[in-house]
Amino acid sequence: MKNPFIIFGVLFLLAAIFSYIFGQVIIAIIALIISGYFIYQSLRTSPARADKKIGDITYNGIMDIARTKYNNGTFHVDLENFSKTVSNIKDIIVSSGKMPEFGLDSIFLVYFTQASAENAYKEITKRGVKAQVMQEKNNWYVRIEFE
Repeated sequence: MKNPFIIFGVLFLLAAIFSYIFGQVIIAIIALIISGYFIYQSLRTSPARADKKIGDITYNGIMDIARTKYNNGTFHVDLENFSKTVSNIKDIIVSSGKMPEFGLDSIFLVYFTQASAENAYKEITKRGVKAQVMQEKNNWYVRIEFE
């Protein structure tokens, strides 16, 4: 459940309506005020807005690391192609929960279970990006290849 504020807001709104129907006006007013507070908080702390902000920060960090590694000669990819590919799968990279690891010509998304790595792999390949799933010790990696 990404945003519990909206659920509590609706529950208190229902409590206010039922309290008013049964003649408990003071309780209805209090429940309505609390409902308004929770609904306001749900609009202010939108998970979609927070996810977008986190996604932008992660994307900018990945691009900075890629430029630095490219300039140092330790990352052998076309930066324009890299930028297009990473922006295409930005939401998947953010959902992995960790910053990807960089190889010479690819990046590796880190997952802790095989199922989550395979789900990410399926979503990445659906978007037309070359990838493969690999296991190393306890972690699962999705290798994203750039041409």
